[in-house]
Amino acid sequence: MSDEKTMRDEQLGSDGRSEKSHDGWDALLADDKERKETILEEHFRKAFERFEAGVSLARIRVNYEKLGAKYSPATFRKKWNELVARHTEQV
Repeated sequence: MSDEKTMRDEQLGSDGRSEKSHDGWDALLADDKERKETILEEHFRKAFERFEAGVSLARIRVNYEKLGAKYSPATFRKKWNELVARHTEQV
């Protein structure tokens, strides 16, 4: 009986889950990350105009959350700074 359990554990992985399920989960996480990055880039110009007009970064982050790009305040600030740096290089 213990040999059967050992064989099953080896087939499924040590935690009882198949490797196939991990691949699907990783793909979902990657798709979500790409989608959020796309939302940030697509709406950046408008958001940057609002930021320069005096709208707080916290308020802009809330608007991005409504669009589906949910980030923690620290992560959003990091992403925002990257976009601003890229924008100033282009201008």
